[in-house]
Formats: sequence, structure tokens, C-alpha cells
Amino acid sequence: MKDDYQGMVARIEGSIVYVGLAGLPAAFYLWGWRGALGFVLGAGISRLNFNRLRAIADSLGPERKKVSVWRFAALYFLLGVAGYVMIKYFEVAVISAFAGLLLVPLGAILFEVFYAFIYGT
Repeated sequence: MKDDYQGMVARIEGSIVYVGLAGLPAAFYLWGWRGALGFVLGAGISRLNFNRLRAIADSLGPERKKVSVWRFAALYFLLGVAGYVMIKYFEVAVISAFAGLLLVPLGAILFEVFYAFIYGT
């Protein structure tokens, strides 16, 4: 089962990158270069969020790794500040940032679901 978990995590991490890259031309077409920048920002935050949540899930298993609550909170605080600066001062389209933040991991999870249906893992 552990091999399946590690493979699933690796596929989702790769899918986040590929879905983000695939959505970049659409974001550029819909919102211009600032929208594409917002989409990339959202996709990057979703990747960091996935890694952080995976670390928390791994800390709950039998091979417990220590997870710092302060580091967790600091990461989200800094990501929030970075998002605010990008949207407020660089005038990045908010909708594009949320599209990257919400649609990229959703697409990656759907790819993993289809993979599980096809290969039966």
C-alpha cells in the first residue's frame, strides 16, 4: 500500500505542474499577461499547499515526522502577503489567481482518479 501512496503523490505533484502549464495559454488568452501571472501564482500556491498538506498527512501515519505549527502558519501568512502584493500592486486579475489556486489541483486530482479507474490501483 505504501508504494501505491508514494506513486499517487508523485503523479499528483506532476499533474499539478502539467495542468498549470496547460492552463497558462488559456489564462493568457482570457486575461492577458497579468492574468497569466496570476494563474501561475495560484498554481504555485496550490503546489505548495499540496506539499504542506501531504506533510501533515504523513505526520499522522505510523512513521511520524514532526510538523511545526508555526512553520505551517508562517507559510500561509507569507503566501497570503505575496498574493495580496501581486493583486494590489501588480494589478493581477483576481479571478485568474483563484483559477490557478482552485482549478489546477482539481484537475490534478481528476487525472489521478482517471488513472485509478484505468489501471485499477
